[in-house]
Amino acid sequence: MLVFVYGTLKKGKRLHGWMEDIEFISEGFTAEVNLYLPNELFPYPFCKRSDGQCDGVYGEVYTCDEHQLAMLDRVEGYPSLYTRERIRVTLLDGKVVTCYVYVPAIELDVSKHEQCIKF
Repeated sequence: MLVFVYGTLKKGKRLHGWMEDIEFISEGFTAEVNLYLPNELFPYPFCKRSDGQCDGVYGEVYTCDEHQLAMLDRVEGYPSLYTRERIRVTLLDGKVVTCYVYVPAIELDVSKHEQCIKF
């Protein structure tokens, strides 16, 4: 299974230690979701599908087995804090793959969060 990470699980970020036994595939980009920065209303970066224009998100793609995915689910607070959706991601070599991405399990007002394309 492929997982697209865009926030605190990325290389150099505070939760990347959880990724040490999960195989890195490539950096990638998706235009299916927008990325929003944490604030006092929701203290974690998050992605959300857009009803309108999508600026997209840069992140990293990893391949994991069911055990590793279950561990990531625990780290991400699945299914109460985050849930998983499938998105298409374009890798650096141009190949398009389908990945899981974690998105908030609750409805958030994105107008109250700053949008960006890379965390």
